[in-house]
Amino acid sequence: LLLDRVRRPRRNSNRSESRPRARASHEIAAPSRLFGSGPARNSQWRMTPMRAALLEKHQQPLVVVKDIEIEDPGPREVVVKMSHCGICHSDLTMIDLPAGEQLPCVYGHEAAGIIEEVGSAITRLSKGDKVMLTPLPSCGTCYYCVRSEFSLCVEGQSFITGLRADGTSPLSQKGALVYQGFGLGGWGEYAVVSESRAIKVPDDTPLEVACVIGCAVQT
Repeated sequence: LLLDRVRRPRRNSNRSESRPRARASHEIAAPSRLFGSGPARNSQWRMTPMRAALLEKHQQPLVVVKDIEIEDPGPREVVVKMSHCGICHSDLTMIDLPAGEQLPCVYGHEAAGIIEEVGSAITRLSKGDKVMLTPLPSCGTCYYCVRSEFSLCVEGQSFITGLRADGTSPLSQKGALVYQGFGLGGWGEYAVVSESRAIKVPDDTPLEVACVIGCAVQT
């Protein structure tokens, strides 16, 4: 089904040696201890272009590109190497919308993979862990979570905005911001997500099964 919506890859273009951090025009204030770029703990990770299925225009096929830049994880973020990602009807609905503002965008939110890198403040996850990803996490520490209003979690709002709570995205293309569909962007080779979005699963868990737990099984 998804292949009918994908066009051939475009040729790579030269990328600049440095680029400003991708940021949306409608920035939202958020505590820096939760969000933003930062050095990873004992990091061997380096920003590198990745492949992704990119939605550039609604009601048009996805474009497989090879030049999506991905930031280092922030202190409370992890980099996940995608293993499997489902195709949810919500993703297809967004593709088929007549119009929208969150473009370009990497969709895909029924995802699972392996931790590739962790931020400096991460304590419960380690490189090599198998994880399933959830589009609607609860951090447990924000204004809403401590009042048991978990559905309003600050980190979970990227489900709607496709951005971190500070208005930035870890993804960009030629210096321009790229949205993470439903806060994940699972149709890419990697995803940078908050710690609360990555749920560790037992080592013997098949990732092709774990990937659908984050959305399909719950809904």
